[in-house]
Amino acid sequence: MRKFYLGLVGLTTFGSICDVLIIGVAIAVATLQPDIAWSISVDTLFQQFLSFIYWIKQLAYWVLPDSFVQWVFALPAIPYFAVRLVISVGIGWWAWRKAKALATASTLSNATASP
Repeated sequence: MRKFYLGLVGLTTFGSICDVLIIGVAIAVATLQPDIAWSISVDTLFQQFLSFIYWIKQLAYWVLPDSFVQWVFALPAIPYFAVRLVISVGIGWWAWRKAKALATASTLSNATASP
């Protein structure tokens, strides 16, 4: 179970780094192109400025209901990825504490089992 939690920590760390990079691009776009402003949608950001990851939208259509994908990609990018970042950090922190507790419990049980 500890390996599962540590894997979750790794995934959320990677996801958080990606979210920070995407937020950075969105803020740069909003700052350098005032006509786009801070309300740039996830779809516009991916399509026009991060086209190398625009395939994610097609993957989302394949996995999720169409109406949900349309809703998510219509959201403003900066608040959306900021919320994702907070949630990802929270899940990673929780998983880290769980993995640490399992390691401590395992160490304690090994110490008491040894003569």
